[in-house]
Amino acid sequence: MRALIIGDWPPPYGGISVHVVGLRALLRAEGWETRVLDVARPRKPEPPAPDVVPIRGAMHLAREILAEVSRGAVVHVHICGHHRRSWTLAGAAVWLARAWNAAVLVTVHSGLAPAYLGPARRRLLVRAACGPADRVLCANEEILRSLRRCDLRPGRLEVLPAFLAVGRGVSAPPLAVASLAGRCDPILAVSLGDGPEYGGDLLLAALDLVAVRFPRLGLFALGSGSRGPWEAKARERLGDRLVALGELPHRDALGVLAASTVFVRPTLTDGDSVSVREALSLGVPVAATGVAPRPAGAHVAVAEPGPLAEAVVEAVGEGRRGPVPAGSADARLVEIYRALGRRGPAWLPEKRTA
Repeated sequence: MRALIIGDWPPPYGGISVHVVGLRALLRAEGWETRVLDVARPRKPEPPAPDVVPIRGAMHLAREILAEVSRGAVVHVHICGHHRRSWTLAGAAVWLARAWNAAVLVTVHSGLAPAYLGPARRRLLVRAACGPADRVLCANEEILRSLRRCDLRPGRLEVLPAFLAVGRGVSAPPLAVASLAGRCDPILAVSLGDGPEYGGDLLLAALDLVAVRFPRLGLFALGSGSRGPWEAKARERLGDRLVALGELPHRDALGVLAASTVFVRPTLTDGDSVSVREALSLGVPVAATGVAPRPAGAHVAVAEPGPLAEAVVEAVGEGRRGPVPAGSADARLVEIYRALGRRGPAWLPEKRTA
């Protein structure tokens, strides 16, 4: 059986790219032949792996999809869902797969998608793009409700977390991380992307309150948003008790999480945070805003400095514990793929038997 996965491949390291890497590993472990079409920007000059193809434009994308569906591949396209380009990508994959009677899945990851889908014209775009899809998987309930408003048939929609347990490895933390261990307690970790939705300023306001309780507070900051203007503001508060690491390979990022006292997720909007589930699966307490459904075990607060600071203090007091089950999607994805591999797409009429 063959699978064609369309989405971001790292770098950059983010929710979609981490999920795509995990999905490829999961399917390969189940005996599927895989091919990944990497649509991340900026484009990579060389393929990062033998079965990963950096896409150079619309015609290149179409040729690769047609080549795979002609060989019977199940197509799975991963999008953020909060801009037109992502829905155009989904529509191209869905309709090219339909032309060859191939099975096709779409996963919508971003917590910004519901706001984007407010205007009626955008809901029409989604209906046109995803109408023939076999399944549309949503990172959370809010995304599912928004897609229902697009008049997608309810039976095709399903909430499925982005976290995959397969193929995860943890590297030893960088030396810069180890340097905080002897002089800071507690040590928080945060992952920040570019954009205000990641809650960088909210985090700083909450840290001002947490530092009153813990004057030796340290912070590991990961992701593209941990550098530049935000780092300068954080440095004013924490000085050398801040380690801003920028983008890290996934295994290294997990090593940083494992070395921290608490993982903080201060987002102002969210899909299903892979990093929250990863931290819990490593036994690291989590303090997170309640802007999206959070897995059991996380300390959840409204997106304001005081409540978030209190959640951090509670998480520090909880201390390290054993790994918490984080709602992995592995088993359900394998089930969906097997079902699609055994039959034609859902929009085809069933064959009549004599």
